[in-house]
Amino acid sequence: SALLKDYKNQDLPTQLADAEETLTSITGSLDTLQEQKVKLETQRDNINTKIEFEVRNLKPVEDLGDIQTLESKLQSLQKNRDLQNTECSFNLAEVKKIETNQKDIEHKISSIDITNLREQNELYRTYNDKFNQMGVEVDKLESQMIHAKKHLDGIGSLSFDDNCDHCVQNKNTPFAQQAQTLEAELKMLGKQYGDLVNERMNVMTQRNSCDVTKELKEWDELSQQHASLDKEWLRASKAYDHCISLVKDYDLEIRELESDIQKAKDQEQAVEHNKLVHEKIKSFKVTRDQLRTEIDEVTDEIMNVNSEIKLAEKTIENVHQSLQKLNTMEMRFDGYEYYLKCVKRDGIPYNLISEVLPKLEIEIN
Repeated sequence: SALLKDYKNQDLPTQLADAEETLTSITGSLDTLQEQKVKLETQRDNINTKIEFEVRNLKPVEDLGDIQTLESKLQSLQKNRDLQNTECSFNLAEVKKIETNQKDIEHKISSIDITNLREQNELYRTYNDKFNQMGVEVDKLESQMIHAKKHLDGIGSLSFDDNCDHCVQNKNTPFAQQAQTLEAELKMLGKQYGDLVNERMNVMTQRNSCDVTKELKEWDELSQQHASLDKEWLRASKAYDHCISLVKDYDLEIRELESDIQKAKDQEQAVEHNKLVHEKIKSFKVTRDQLRTEIDEVTDEIMNVNSEIKLAEKTIENVHQSLQKLNTMEMRFDGYEYYLKCVKRDGIPYNLISEVLPKLEIEIN
């Protein structure tokens, strides 16, 4: 039939032989690739072992930095510390100057008996109040005197002679008596005025002797200067203390940095040793990276070969199935041909049946 011809035309035995030959060849290359991969992995493991050995060979070194950089930083700190010391000296001098001024003012203040000054000032106020009151009284007497004098001037001043009859006759007149009374009053007021002025002058003298206004003002000014100096001293002292604190901080940093520099110098040999070791490790890592790349490439090739092997095996399987199917088809085709030969009129089975059949019919009937 046509289907059987198609299968025969595919030349399945040749395809099977080619596929088996390809599989044998690929399998050989797979073995080679696997051996190559094992070899590369062994080399990689050896490199890792060397790296681990070199890492263990590293000497313990504290990471302090470059000595030249550390020394440069030390010089900078020392310069800043010296500048800070200069500022501290200036601040200390200012504190000493303020303290000297404080002592000078304290000496002046201590030489002033403020209690006595205040007592004298109280007396001064008492005498001053009395002096002012007496001034009011003086003004009052003076006003009375002016008023009496004006009155007397209006009446006219009279003088009496006891040997004069006319004077004697007019002596007891109301005008004459009033004039006499005013003259007596003026005389009395004048005496009071004079006594009061004299007493007031004495009070003024006593008041002036107690006048300590200048001394109190001086004491107040000294007290204010002392308070101002106290504030200046506090400010200057804080500035000085802050400055000293910064110097101490610089000193601490300098000591720590000097210690680091000494450590760095002491471990210079170890640093050089580690430098060489790190170069070896770096070289080993480069080689290891190359091996990893090669292993990856071989692994990719192995995967590709495995894919080709599976493809070849699948091809062989398909060819075997096709051959089995072809064999089955051929057997069926041969059976069919035998059947056709049997049922043909000139076929042997047909002649036998023709001879036997009538006899069978007789037996049956």
